[in-house]
Amino acid sequence: MMKKKLKSMLLGVMLVASLCLQACGGSPAEDTPTATPTPAFSFDEPAATETPAPTEAPAATATPVPTEAPVATEAPVATEAPQATATPEPTKAPEGPATLPVDLTSRVSVWGQGTGTDNADGSVTFAGGTIDKCSFLLPSTLKANDKIDVTVKLKFDSADDAGVRFYLTDDSFNNCAVEVITVANTGAEVTETITLQAAQDVNAILLAASAYGVQIQNVTLCSMTISGDAVKAPATPSVPVDSGDWLTTWATTEEKCNLSGPTDSAMPKKALEGTTIRQIIRVTAGGSQIRFRLSNQFGESDVEINAMHVAKQSPDALADGKGYGNAKVHMSSIVTSTDTPVTVNGQASFVIPKGEVILTDPINLAVDGLDNIAVSMFFGKAPKTNITGHRGARATTYQIDGNKVSDEKLATAQTTTAWYFLADCSVVCPGGKAIVVFGDSIIDGYGTDASYLGKKPDSYTRCTDYLAKRLQANEATKNVSILNEGLGSNSILGMYPTLSGRQRFSRDVLEHDNVEYVIILFGVNDIGKVTDTSLYSKLIPEYEKMVKTCHDNNLKVFAAPILPFGTSSYYTAAAEELRTMINDWMRSDASGFDGVIDFDKAVADPANPINIQYKYTKSDGLHPYEGYSAMADCVDLSIFTK
Repeated sequence: MMKKKLKSMLLGVMLVASLCLQACGGSPAEDTPTATPTPAFSFDEPAATETPAPTEAPAATATPVPTEAPVATEAPVATEAPQATATPEPTKAPEGPATLPVDLTSRVSVWGQGTGTDNADGSVTFAGGTIDKCSFLLPSTLKANDKIDVTVKLKFDSADDAGVRFYLTDDSFNNCAVEVITVANTGAEVTETITLQAAQDVNAILLAASAYGVQIQNVTLCSMTISGDAVKAPATPSVPVDSGDWLTTWATTEEKCNLSGPTDSAMPKKALEGTTIRQIIRVTAGGSQIRFRLSNQFGESDVEINAMHVAKQSPDALADGKGYGNAKVHMSSIVTSTDTPVTVNGQASFVIPKGEVILTDPINLAVDGLDNIAVSMFFGKAPKTNITGHRGARATTYQIDGNKVSDEKLATAQTTTAWYFLADCSVVCPGGKAIVVFGDSIIDGYGTDASYLGKKPDSYTRCTDYLAKRLQANEATKNVSILNEGLGSNSILGMYPTLSGRQRFSRDVLEHDNVEYVIILFGVNDIGKVTDTSLYSKLIPEYEKMVKTCHDNNLKVFAAPILPFGTSSYYTAAAEELRTMINDWMRSDASGFDGVIDFDKAVADPANPINIQYKYTKSDGLHPYEGYSAMADCVDLSIFTK
């Protein structure tokens, strides 16, 4: 009787355990909480009402440990199945020549001509007798004597064209083919395969009119493919693993650049399409990976980046530290062993949509604080006006025809001193903290490249440059970066040259990684030349909104009282009175600032504090050309370790 009861109990336990196991196996997987989406940047001024701190995403509940399955009763030994014969591994098909389509959208203008019209079916039409050459980029470079078979599908829409010619070309659009091949006009659609051989290194196929001095009248290129032993598919870039802990290490203020007005000096020397731009930035803290935030905020059309690479600038390019470089090394030179492609969503070519900001993939390039980084972009289609950039780079940017993103130097490039489409750069720096310095031309570094004082671009002598050097030299602050968000001619209230200070404050402070501190030196362009102090009642509420925005986002914000300008054209008795009223308020507890960084006292003339010391400002009276280091030296670095 006991044996029967025990057997019944065991069977019951096994049944319950089996049902539990089935129930556990059939339960739905726990939903992973999604992150709260980041709101898009708005031009609206900060609301006066308190912004609630973002609530944390709910923590996921722990996954229950599965209950142990009951021990199964021993199954009867199965009769041995007949041994299967080993399935032979499939033999690999011999790798034949690759056949690849040529991207018809990757065409480059030759000598400033048009590049045809894109059709809905992917074809390109050349019409109107305005184009005699157009270049199509190859997926990879061909070496001298390499041969490729090119299959083209063409439709001649009129009898005006005798045919079209094809040959291989380089970045300078030279004829680099052993033979030029002509495809004759058959009066209809024609598909023909031609063989082209490279006479030297080439990177594109050039389509040309039937003869020199003749223009294409009405031809549609429907498709183009290449094949042959020399054809190699471009390597698919692997996206590095994002290790997190991002810290913005460099940033600039984006503005709308045009061919006329205050930003005309920022414009590229020629249209961006078909050219490489190499820009130099200096990171202010180091890390094991980097990534970029690219902005087309003011663009009226998309920006096509056909290739983007990043590398360290040659350490000899700025050997004297004053922007004069080393005669043995061109200042555009890079350390080629550090040259690294940049991708977006794993793609080596990508688009920055009009009006938008995008983030690149992480890049496996380790950098140290104060390294100079060369950012090289090869452009497809790009806007010719309303270019998103920054005219006050005070660093040389190089522009040259063709894809030269990996070239060691761009010795024949044309130059500007502006940045294009770069919003910021971040590095992986666990425990890192960023300082944003927000202001006008004084923060932007006006005068550090003043030629009449013997200064040149690339000197890195802004206030923020000197402060970055101090932070990196101090062991306790080596993981603290400094971001320059100064903009020349800008004011808090006025929309000149693009956005007012109050409009751009949230963007320039909050859209960076791991910002913890903000310094505000701003307002001189609002108060200069005033005839009364009535602006006080308009400016103080704007400062208060900035303080509130910082505190709502758990940032410490420091006031930097407005510098004196007694010997400049900005000076009036009312302007000086208004400056004193604002500075007294900033230094008071009523302002709400977390502290004061007194750049004012660092550069003021002790004998006459309404003036900047002459040794700092020379005849300018407003900008402390030689006083930026004195401003940086007055900062107590310990405030950035608390």
